[in-house]
Amino acid sequence: TIAITSDGDITLSAAQGNIKLEAQNIEIKSAAETKIKADAGVDIQASSTMNLKGQTINLN
Repeated sequence: TIAITSDGDITLSAAQGNIKLEAQNIEIKSAAETKIKADAGVDIQASSTMNLKGQTINLN
């Protein structure tokens, strides 16, 4: 087990490479906003059911 904790920010950066997370399960959670941004395309894929939940969901 590796635990990284901080009272401030944590940044992972690979300016000329890739960052890959691979595990049995991955959970991302924030107490406020969560943003995902790509300067090119974004692919989201599920081999089974995919759920998208929110009070309001805007597409385009």
